[in-house]
Amino acid sequence: MIIAVDGPAASGKGTIARALSAHYRLPYLDTGLLYRAVGVATVRAGGDPADADDALAACGFPDALLDDPALREEEASRGLSGVGTSGGAAGAV
Repeated sequence: MIIAVDGPAASGKGTIARALSAHYRLPYLDTGLLYRAVGVATVRAGGDPADADDALAACGFPDALLDDPALREEEASRGLSGVGTSGGAAGAV
């Protein structure tokens, strides 16, 4: 079973998703955290988060990055709204 919660930033999606996960004893996947990790990994590798090939190349980041407090900071979110949306072969996917 998969439950997806969509909505605008800071609307409580994560809180609701974690509550549903706990209630139904299902795993919880923070997709927003994964999204920010790809963006941060892309920037740290010297790539452009808006370039699909650069973002795809950064998807092999180490698991430890998900524990990096920097992913929860505003700077990790700022400018990452276009992660992987342009350029390169992956942009057509």
